[in-house]
Amino acid sequence: MSTSDAYDAGETDPTTSSSDVRRDGPYSNLDAALRYTWAGAHRKFSIAAANTLRYEPRVAVPLAPSYQTSAGFGSSLGPRARFDASQSVEYTAFYQLNVFPTLSTRPSDAPQQQALTNDYAVSKQSAYTSSTSFSASRQLAQHTSLTIDYGLRSVRIHDATRNRLTQNLSVKLLHRASRSTAFLVKTETQAATFGAPQSAVHARGEDVQIGLDYSRRNTSIVAAAGSSFIPMGGRIYARLTANASWRAEIARAFAVSLHYDRSLRFVEALAYPLFADSVSAGISAQPFTRLGFASLVGYSAGAVGVSAEGGSYGTYTGSTGLTASLSRRFALYSEYVYYHYRFDERAFASTLPPRLDRHTYRAGLKIWLPILN
Repeated sequence: MSTSDAYDAGETDPTTSSSDVRRDGPYSNLDAALRYTWAGAHRKFSIAAANTLRYEPRVAVPLAPSYQTSAGFGSSLGPRARFDASQSVEYTAFYQLNVFPTLSTRPSDAPQQQALTNDYAVSKQSAYTSSTSFSASRQLAQHTSLTIDYGLRSVRIHDATRNRLTQNLSVKLLHRASRSTAFLVKTETQAATFGAPQSAVHARGEDVQIGLDYSRRNTSIVAAAGSSFIPMGGRIYARLTANASWRAEIARAFAVSLHYDRSLRFVEALAYPLFADSVSAGISAQPFTRLGFASLVGYSAGAVGVSAEGGSYGTYTGSTGLTASLSRRFALYSEYVYYHYRFDERAFASTLPPRLDRHTYRAGLKIWLPILN
């Protein structure tokens, strides 16, 4: 659990008069999460629930709740194969626009509480999100493995013209050349449906990538590059794609990570697919036993639409925070978040501002309460 008071000193486009767009002012959050994990010799099961209650005294309906539930299951299928599955359902009272890349995790990992605190909230429009994923892997030879991943994600918004349904299927072949180095070949198909059923817009992309996976001691590097083929309007567009991540642990209390991504993405707020270059970097440190520090920056820019039908965009964010432990159960924390984006007016529906600058200052108390031991 955590409780915090904050002040949003954001600035929206002055031409936006919609009452759904969030305005400047103070607000308070109460966050809570409950997580249970069971792990056996060959199976792992986890379930989690999270809730955020947001209070904004300056709006007509001051209380805005958000909910999330998730579950994950993993099991070995004999000595050479494994199967993982996960499911999550989320409701948010505010629509959030976040196009920054994040490091992926295996579906069998314990569900983590997501950022339900609405730092990227743009418009007071409720959104329902359902995500399903399956992963199957098999060891083909001593140093070669095959992994198949499937994902289904549905986002339904109050404005049905911005609903989105996406599916992706990927096949990855990994060959380990040494204890620290592996080579991979990956193909992926993405398909998306935008808008209400009677006026839906369909988009699809085919990706082929070749990459390298290196891990040694406290350093890991994953890099891949290839091409994306996007059929649209009777033509097939080819675009260069790439992604890379680097993480290093310097001493026991200091870690640095960097992630870059150039790919086709589907965002429900936009009327077109998004082809973007995105980068994020983070630093975490614990210089003293009871003091922790974390900082994150992200930048993303590109074209809205395969041939820039919706214009261009640019967005960046940054956050920094300190956590001071008072005991095993309580900790004080403070955080500052900055968020900016600018889109061409053609990209957005009229209910969203094409420009936003936001400063958020937050301070609060965290509480850990173990239910079962």
